[in-house]
Amino acid sequence: MTSATAVAPVDHRYAEVNGVRLHYASAGSGPLIVLLHGFPQCWYQYRHQLADLADAHTVVAPDLRGYNLSSKPGDVYAYLTCQMVEDIRQLILALGAV
Repeated sequence: MTSATAVAPVDHRYAEVNGVRLHYASAGSGPLIVLLHGFPQCWYQYRHQLADLADAHTVVAPDLRGYNLSSKPGDVYAYLTCQMVEDIRQLILALGAV
C-alpha cells in the first residue's frame, strides 16, 4: 500500500516587465525563491522543485525572455545579460517580494 503525497498546485501567470511579457509558474506561499533556467530549458525543468519547495515558500520559475511562453524580442541586443537581469529584478518587484 502506498500513500499519496499532496502536490502543490502550480499557477501560470504573466508579468509585464522591462518591455516584455514574462510567463512564470508559481506555487506555495512564504518567502520568495526564484528558479532560473538555462539554455535551452524553460520553467518546466523545475516542476518537481516547485512542488517540493511550495510548502514553506513562494516558488517562481519564469520562462526567460525568448523562451517558451515569454516574449521573443527580435532585436539581438534585447538578449544582453543586463536586460535579462533587469527582467528578473522587475519580476521580483512585481511579485511584491521587495
